Amino acid sequence: MTKPNNKQAPEVTGTSDVATSMLAIHSATSQAWLSFMLESGRFLTERLKPDLDAQKAMMACKSPLESLQVQAALLKAAINHYTDFANRLQEMTKVTTIAIKEAQSGHARSYDDVPV
Repeated sequence: MTKPNNKQAPEVTGTSDVATSMLAIHSATSQAWLSFMLESGRFLTERLKPDLDAQKAMMACKSPLESLQVQAALLKAAINHYTDFANRLQEMTKVTTIAIKEAQSGHARSYDDVPV
């Protein structure tokens, strides 16, 4: 008879079963993955409101010029928002790469050292 395994994944609030499983596998990469997912969700919710507001404003436009002004404002805001998001992702990637390199053992084998 086998003993029950008391080692469980760390309890994280607001995550799915997949996220909890990822945390159990490797903390550095799973934390990076979780951070990326949270940042992506935050970005999407932030982008939704300006898009909906712009849609309402376009529906209320009374002239083509007014519509173009609303679209230009939306496009400018979206470009700035997407640029900020890309910069945050790039910074997260740098931090994650450093964390993964620190977590590696440094004892990798190459194909040439495998005995035949």
